[in-house]
Amino acid sequence: MEKKKKTKTAVVVLIGCAAALWLGSLSGAANNRYEINADVPLSYQSPSNTVMVLDAYERLMDNYMSLVQSNLNAVSGDVSQSARQLTSIDRKLDSLNVRLARIERALSIQTVSGSPPLSGGEDW
Repeated sequence: MEKKKKTKTAVVVLIGCAAALWLGSLSGAANNRYEINADVPLSYQSPSNTVMVLDAYERLMDNYMSLVQSNLNAVSGDVSQSARQLTSIDRKLDSLNVRLARIERALSIQTVSGSPPLSGGEDW
């Protein structure tokens, strides 16, 4: 009886291992090949000073251009925010001009001759 139990357990374990191997081969992960390319220049054995200087200059200019681009993006955002703020201030000043003109009319106040009469929505 004990021998039958061990045999059944061994068969179940073997079937389980075979099923695991079969399922592993279905995923395709075992068959994938990964290629790694090292970024090592092989075109020259011992680079001359000119080549090294040109490579360093190219890297420096790439870094500089990315720095300039990020700064330009930041300035653009600041300018657009300032423009929105100035537009908001302009709207508030226009509404104040209209309100002041209504108050002057209601109180029959004459405007000073040196300044133009106040009216709403005038462009400068």
